[in-house]
Amino acid sequence: MIDSFNNVSKWVATEVVTGATDKKRAEIIRFFISVGQHCYKLQNFNALMAIVAGLNGSAIHRLKKSWDLVPPKSRAKFEELQTTMSQQNNYATLRNLLHSVDPPCIPYLGMYLTDLTFIEDGNKDEVDGLINFDKRRKISFVIREVQQYQLANYNLNDVGLFPASSPFQGFKPSFALSLSLSLRIKTFRRSSWSDCNTFSTTTLSTRGACRPSPGHRPLKCFLLFFFFPALFPVFYWFSVQQDQPPNFPFSKTEETKKKGNEK
Repeated sequence: MIDSFNNVSKWVATEVVTGATDKKRAEIIRFFISVGQHCYKLQNFNALMAIVAGLNGSAIHRLKKSWDLVPPKSRAKFEELQTTMSQQNNYATLRNLLHSVDPPCIPYLGMYLTDLTFIEDGNKDEVDGLINFDKRRKISFVIREVQQYQLANYNLNDVGLFPASSPFQGFKPSFALSLSLSLRIKTFRRSSWSDCNTFSTTTLSTRGACRPSPGHRPLKCFLLFFFFPALFPVFYWFSVQQDQPPNFPFSKTEETKKKGNEK
């Protein structure tokens, strides 16, 4: 069961990060949120936790552009699923839900494994040289609760195996691929004389191929070599005018005095 849980989480992460574009990855995220809702309706909380863990992994959680393209309704439903499977207060929400549902049901086994670990580490096998029956009683209570969910079976139709689009990847390879999705590599190459001998920038696409970034290089060359040099004389004229003292026109009285002195 542990291997099955890990394989589902890896499958979710692998399917998302192998999407070609942000829109495609958003569609895959939306699909898995829908699958999680169906698991919730079927009361398969073990598979639901695996899907939630896969979508909450660092490789998927960091894809902000892809998450922004997910519809708000789907994100709201995913938040509800997260609240249901939350680890707060020792899975208090999930425990209350399990005690209220009717079988068939597949609980999240990791919760019971955690209980058994704490019971084993927090209680001694013997007390005052006697067997600690309280510890055995707690262990049997947890095991009995798991066994009661095995009494009822699902009445589902066999649809066969659904092959994955790509082999499962580990969490580290998925995170490395997630980093490459948002990585931009700028390379500079000498272009032809038709491009005005400028440098062009290429970006790494999601499929791994380099594609030239859009731009209007002839217009940039015209502005760089013709327009800006033409502005230098204008700037120089303004700087010279600012250095000279202001030349205000004479008033009428000064003009009359000047004429009188000439006579």
